[in-house]
Amino acid sequence: MSQFSNVIANLRYKATAKKELEDKILELRELYVKKYNEYETMLRAQQILATLSDSNSKRILGYIQSIINKALRTMFPNETYNIIVEKKLYSNTNTHITITLTEVTPTGEHYPLDFSLQSGDGMSQVVSFLFSLCLMKIREARPIVILDEVLKGFHPDALPIVRNIIEIFAKGGFQFVLVEYDFHELGKEYLVTKKNGISVMSILDRESDIQFNEVVEKVDRFTSAQENVREALSKSSS
Repeated sequence: MSQFSNVIANLRYKATAKKELEDKILELRELYVKKYNEYETMLRAQQILATLSDSNSKRILGYIQSIINKALRTMFPNETYNIIVEKKLYSNTNTHITITLTEVTPTGEHYPLDFSLQSGDGMSQVVSFLFSLCLMKIREARPIVILDEVLKGFHPDALPIVRNIIEIFAKGGFQFVLVEYDFHELGKEYLVTKKNGISVMSILDRESDIQFNEVVEKVDRFTSAQENVREALSKSSS
């Protein structure tokens, strides 16, 4: 009798274990179906976002390309220079933005040119300047541009174009602060000089050539230290 009892107990144990395994399999199957459905939903969402992102990227790059090409047509009305801005993958993983300079042939074909060989007319400088402004415009960053003696290296033929670009973007809300020696008649001009440790700003009036002097900064630290010592001594004596 005990022999049959052991067999029956063993069978009951196996039946219970089988039922638990079946329940576990059913639970895992339901979980798998749920997760797979979520995966498909996320995959479709990712594809939609990728499509939107690619569409936005093309729209943004198209905006930059059109702005630069308008500037090139202004600079070179008798030429057929054209800029192509593209998004490419490097090693199939990293996205890079490439700018290709081309010359359009009479048949409509684009003949690639080397940017490094076009520096004599200031083309690369204007393209670089415009590209930076367009990125600021797109990112909706604070539109304040500070150029510290940047334009002095520009080709003379490029400076009038840069001046026009600055005026156009200034009308659109951009603010430019230029530190230059030979770039005049654009916005308000200030002459900053330093004498005896004191910086003085002169506001230049182009119409009357009158200079209004105003001390804007005192940089003589030794003089300031002397004044502080005298002030401390006068307070202690009183």
